[in-house]
Amino acid sequence: MNGLNYFFTPVGPEYKKTFARNVGIGFLLLFAFYGAWNLFSDISEPETISNDSDIEELIKTFKEKYSDREITEFPDSKGIPYKYVAHAQNSDVELLLEKDRVVLKAWKDGDTLCIVSNPLPRDILDNCPLKW
Repeated sequence: MNGLNYFFTPVGPEYKKTFARNVGIGFLLLFAFYGAWNLFSDISEPETISNDSDIEELIKTFKEKYSDREITEFPDSKGIPYKYVAHAQNSDVELLLEKDRVVLKAWKDGDTLCIVSNPLPRDILDNCPLKW
């Protein structure tokens, strides 16, 4: 109880100013650290595929981009496609739908050119040298 009396005991104006200054600095530091933490946590979180409509859009973009190639769908035991392969004469592009991620792979003449985990539709178009 003596600790609480410190805050309510009338003291000189210099003590009150020091206390108010320290409380103000504490709040400013708290808000500064909170703001920096929010800023960096937003930057470090990668953008990922979040729902089925994103996956459908990704598959649609994949099929549109490689419409000039032979696209093969590989269904699982339930008949749901889990892999799409766009095959050309000496190069392949594969879109693999795994349980917890989506993987986009490209290779030419047996050499892997690109692997993108959890790609977005724009990754198919921009971030990987997949069209030869």
